Amino acid sequence: LSAKQVAERGGETEFANSYAAYEAFSDGEKQRFSTLRVVHSLEASQSRVNPDPSAEELARWRSRPTHEHPLVWTHRSGRKSLVLG
Repeated sequence: LSAKQVAERGGETEFANSYAAYEAFSDGEKQRFSTLRVVHSLEASQSRVNPDPSAEELARWRSRPTHEHPLVWTHRSGRKSLVLG
């Protein structure tokens, strides 16, 4: 994903409104993304912060299970959002 609208100021936050992100997609994008699944892993997230881990760190990261989720999540209210992070 990449930003289509960027805040003029205050954009350094690490928080995002995943409902607004989903709602900003075109109908075609919503359809295309509705079947995608995402995999969350400690190794993938930590390697971006520490690209050269020690063998012990790497083993610890890899010991944690990965989790798979649908990219588009539906709240019990019916409102859709993205599973990111």
